Amino acid sequence: GIAPVGQIIDVIAKFDNLLPLDIQGLDFGFSYKLPPTPVGDFGISLDVSKLLKFYQSPSTQVQELIDAQKSGLINPSVAIPGAASLIRQSGHPVWKWSSTIDYASGPFRAALQAQYVDTVDELGILDLTGATYKVQSQLVFNLYGQYTFPKGGFSEGTSVRIGARNLGDKAPPLSSGGYLGNLYQPYARYWYASISKSF
Repeated sequence: GIAPVGQIIDVIAKFDNLLPLDIQGLDFGFSYKLPPTPVGDFGISLDVSKLLKFYQSPSTQVQELIDAQKSGLINPSVAIPGAASLIRQSGHPVWKWSSTIDYASGPFRAALQAQYVDTVDELGILDLTGATYKVQSQLVFNLYGQYTFPKGGFSEGTSVRIGARNLGDKAPPLSSGGYLGNLYQPYARYWYASISKSF
């Protein structure tokens, strides 16, 4: 019933006090240490998070917009945030997991870690059918080696560690704002070294 004044390109409702969120998920972990071998000790761990439900009940105003969009009064390419299931939307991936393989032999330790973040949908970019842009998943590897000096002398209790983060030099998946800061780190591959001593 209102005379149109232009084309709606976005709906901003970030500061509305909407109904409660219904969030459900599953976290589980696995850790196993292999029997000792002639070359050293090995262990593996896995931590997984699965998002089962992330639902925001729409407010009266948002529901009116959804109904208008379904009836064709509003362009289907207009994003209407703050309603229905928010799984995969801009920072709520279904799957996240990390796994570590560690090795120890006498004073030497090493570990290789993998970190995975599932795909998410970004509502800020839509095609003409209203389909959201899919921000790609990411798998990052970290590695370190550490040597602890044996007992006796000034070096006792001293550990030297050398490692690398983002071993494959993976850039954060592309999104409209560059990258999603709540999910990814913008750091390229880098090496580090540290020395610690306990008394």
